[in-house]
Amino acid sequence: MASNFAFKAKDPSGKIVSGTVTAKSDLEVRARLKAGGYHPLTVDAAKAKPGSTSGKVKSKDLQIFMRQMSVLLKSGVPLADSLESLSDSAPTKGFSDILKKVLNDVEQGRPLSDALSKFPKVFDEMMVNLTRAGEQAGILEEIFDRVSVYYEKRNKLKSKVVGALIYPIITLVISFAAFFAILIFVIPKFQSLFSSQGKELPMLTQKVVGLSDFFILNWYTIFPTLFAIPFFLSIYYKTPNGKRVLDNLFLKVPLFGSLIRRSAIARMSRTVSTLLRAGVMINDALEVTFGTTGNVIIEDHLRIAQNSILAGKSFSEPLRQSGFFPKIVTQMIVIGEQTGNMDEMLEKVADFYEDEVENTASQLTALIEPFVIVFLGGMIGTLVIAMFLPIMSMGDAFL
Repeated sequence: MASNFAFKAKDPSGKIVSGTVTAKSDLEVRARLKAGGYHPLTVDAAKAKPGSTSGKVKSKDLQIFMRQMSVLLKSGVPLADSLESLSDSAPTKGFSDILKKVLNDVEQGRPLSDALSKFPKVFDEMMVNLTRAGEQAGILEEIFDRVSVYYEKRNKLKSKVVGALIYPIITLVISFAAFFAILIFVIPKFQSLFSSQGKELPMLTQKVVGLSDFFILNWYTIFPTLFAIPFFLSIYYKTPNGKRVLDNLFLKVPLFGSLIRRSAIARMSRTVSTLLRAGVMINDALEVTFGTTGNVIIEDHLRIAQNSILAGKSFSEPLRQSGFFPKIVTQMIVIGEQTGNMDEMLEKVADFYEDEVENTASQLTALIEPFVIVFLGGMIGTLVIAMFLPIMSMGDAFL
């Protein structure tokens, strides 16, 4: 009776890979791995994982699935057996159910790409197109390996950008929360003390007390408004006009605009390079890339470049004229056009800008931290000074 086995092995390049495979024994697993050019390190009976009823699939789980598919196919495991093995060992019940439906279509003779296309929320257009190209060229295992690397790099890039953007937002929210808490709960206690003295308060104290009274009287409209603004902005962003307006605005934000621009260029270059290496025509590669850039402005520039290609003209020239792409990007694309190595040039662009995003994110974090400290210290310090000015004047009266 067949069972699931978890394994770790070294691929021909020496890189350690892992996965799960269905076989009758660990000896069979080792034999399959060796036949595929892998050196087995460990093979153990896989433990069943508690399933989840969620139909969502994490990007990390998808990346691991692609890596495991590549390993299994390179080891000579048939496509259907590979899908069956991975569906049984999927990290969630939702992903397992999806893979079983894909397996059912494959067993009925449908192409894998068609089976994957039925689940666009899990397997995006790029994944489907690459799978179709792999099926036509007979290099499906190589395609899965490339896609796995692509998603690994994309996830890393995304985490860097999100981390750089989330940090200042969280710190500012905490800062304002502390500011409001002092205004609403602390200032009124001091105010009652000042009122009992019957003296005129310093101007700064009067302003702070007035601000405190305003928040106390209007908190029921202020706080819902603060929560409503990001909610309605998110709805507006989902509209075509809203996405265009906000994407353009994001690119103009000091410091963060540069990070977003570099991230978009890196993602575009990596996507087109991966598709071209798989044998996808550049027009089709750009068509798939439109939905992956994350910014409608760069998408507009790519559409102009695509129209130039369809007209038999240069790909690089419209990008150069747009002013959006740095000179180094257009120069690399020109070299790619002249040498016929567009995929290689775009891969180098992606590597360069992924490093740039990482460096920019680190620099932003380093710059923002002292700014936040000064900003928070200034707000809280102003409140403290405003409250202690009357107390100091009381002390002077007793001298």
